[in-house]
Amino acid sequence: MFQLSLETYVLALRHPRQFPGFLNASVEDWLVFLSRPMLAKGASLVEARAFATVVVAGFRGFLLDLCASRDRQRVDRAVEMWLQSLDAISHNHAPLQEGSHDK
Repeated sequence: MFQLSLETYVLALRHPRQFPGFLNASVEDWLVFLSRPMLAKGASLVEARAFATVVVAGFRGFLLDLCASRDRQRVDRAVEMWLQSLDAISHNHAPLQEGSHDK
């Protein structure tokens, strides 16, 4: 399934006029969904979307690595470490102070 998704993504990158809206939707839908928990904890929209971006990029990267290497044990261990770091970020969340990086 990931390989099909990746092929579609690459086609849309190479031929954006043939796939209008696909790239934006394939990112935006995930960002909206994955931002919700951080927003519920009081994060700003900018902060929550940055966290969601890390999550999306991590999953895509790990899946790409797994497809290329087939080294499930190494990738699974890396995912465990990454999830622990995401958990730490999430639990240590403190909303940004007014006037910092938010628009």
